[in-house]
Amino acid sequence: MQADDRVETIIYQINKWMKVIFEELGIEGRSSTLLTRYSIANHLKQLGASTEVIKDMLGHASVKTTEIYLNGFDAEVHGNYVKKLMDKHTGLSTSKQINNVDVILDSSG
Repeated sequence: MQADDRVETIIYQINKWMKVIFEELGIEGRSSTLLTRYSIANHLKQLGASTEVIKDMLGHASVKTTEIYLNGFDAEVHGNYVKKLMDKHTGLSTSKQINNVDVILDSSG
């Protein structure tokens, strides 16, 4: 198996786990590693990080790729997903078993 194939297999598995976690938490909508990268990039930008810093953190070769990430994600949709996720966290225990995986649910500790 080639290295690229292994990476794709890992990404596929992570996306499956993310979907299960969203379903278990009752969060409607899409979940994927790509959306997570968009989310991280936009959070960093909102917190004042430069595009160059975000580029380096995401491992992009070009600032233009990072600008696509920053311009291609609807902040309102993103905010709604984050709100739903945080609403689900309120009052829950600090972790939960989902498909034999410990999932941290409370970031306050």
